[in-house]
Formats: sequence, C-alpha cells, structure tokens
Amino acid sequence: MSGTGNNTAIANLNSQITTGSYNNLNYGVVGRTASASCGPFYAYIHNGLPRFQIADDSSWRLVLIFSTRDIADEWWRAVSTSTITQLQNNIQRVTPQFYTHDTRIWNAYNFFTESAVSSVSALFRGKLFLVLENDRGGRGITVVPRQHIVDRTSGNWFCIRSVAEPAQHWFYDPSQGRIYAHPTQRTLFRIMADGLQDGGIMIGSDNVILVAANAGLVSLGVATNSSNPALALTPLQVTNSAANAQVFNFGQLLKGCIASTDQPAPTPLWFISTGGGLEWELVL
Repeated sequence: MSGTGNNTAIANLNSQITTGSYNNLNYGVVGRTASASCGPFYAYIHNGLPRFQIADDSSWRLVLIFSTRDIADEWWRAVSTSTITQLQNNIQRVTPQFYTHDTRIWNAYNFFTESAVSSVSALFRGKLFLVLENDRGGRGITVVPRQHIVDRTSGNWFCIRSVAEPAQHWFYDPSQGRIYAHPTQRTLFRIMADGLQDGGIMIGSDNVILVAANAGLVSLGVATNSSNPALALTPLQVTNSAANAQVFNFGQLLKGCIASTDQPAPTPLWFISTGGGLEWELVL
C-alpha cells in the first residue's frame, strides 16, 4: 500500500509523528518468547460481569477452541466491536486465554445457535467450537495448555524475528540507512494500527505503520526493478517524514511481503508487493 501523504492511517497518526511521541520507548522488554500462529488455540470463558466481577462461580464455564490464535484475535475484534445488543459490552477479555461473559445478558454457549448473533457467528463456522464444562459441583474441568504468545497490541514496541530462523531479528543500521535481518543485533519497532487505540488487538486486515526506535518511520526506498512490479524488490529504510512512511497490511507484513536475500548475514530486508516473502513474528 502506498505511503502517500493523504493516506488515512498517516493522517490519523500525524499528531503523534509531528510531536515525536511516536518514538518514546515506553513499552516492551526484549526476550520474551512467542509462538507461531498455526495450530489450535484454547481459551476459557467464565460467567462474569463487566470489570471482571464474578456473577456466578458455579455455572456456564466454556472452553473456546479456535483453529489458530489469529482466528482468536479476529473473534475478539468481532465480538468486542459488534453493535448487536447481546454482544455489545458483554464479553470481556481478561487475558488472551481467559474471557468472561455475562449470561444475564446473553450466553456465549448460544454463539452458533442464536439467530440474533448470526451475522458474527457465521464468520467463524469451521474455525471455532465451544465445549461446555462441568459446573463447580462436577469436580472437574478441562485444563487447557498454556500457549506462549505475545499480545499484538497496537502502540506497543516489539522485536521482529524470523519464524524459520528465530535468531534473525530486524535491525536498523543507521550507518547504511537500511533495515536488515541480523543474527546478533535487533531494533525495537513500535507498530501502530489505523483506527485502534493503544492497547487494541491488531488483526491481519489492519493497516499499520512502524517506527524504528530512536530513528524514525519505516519507509520504502527505490525498487530494484521498477519497470516490472511483479519482480520488484524495494529496500526497507527509515524516514522522519510522515508523508513517506509506508503503510503495511498487518497480515501481509508478518506473512509474505518482507523477504531477505540469500547472502551472508546480516541480510537486507526487501518489500515484495506481490508476496512470497518470509514469515515473521513479534516478540517482546
């Protein structure tokens, strides 16, 4: 996506950029591990009230089984932003693997059976199923596996590393003006999604911009083969100009539009508009 000055994401973030507040290192600690987004993802949902007060500690305990953690994040975006009365301000996210629902308003057990929420539930058929757990008197509950993930929160600072080669991290080299995949050095990047407040959970369809710590906004250089967009490789650089910042699709950023060349490390990173690049993950 073009990083032109009239881009909505750039316009919405311009106040942060012009004041320099986008570069404050107020989030994140390097070193926490993450996991790939493939495979089932599990979460509990418990009968509770807004502000996490417990409505009924004995009933309506469910396990949500998502096809991937990406689907879990998309489900949370869908239910948390819905204008449907049964969903609005009902389900609360305590952690990525623990939610509450107020069954006095609506019971999440009916997610796939109640017509009032079908416009949302239809999006997740074949991607999610729910298991009703024993009430407290049943003396047993499914213990779901703890899954080590990093919450993809807008406005946070992350390191970005290769899924295939976890030692390779994004690193901005100011002496070269380029961003590299580096085996021993790393740079913190702040990721901000258009339309989300800080702390909102980012999903694949979001448009985002990136800020390299103590450097500036991630931008694109001159393509190596501008005459043929399908073959073009465009270097990742850094700019202090909001008009030149690159707006990425968050899903494509992590899965396909960024590649490194086959040469001794550190290797330059390239943007490929047609996809086919590497898979990356966020770590704190």
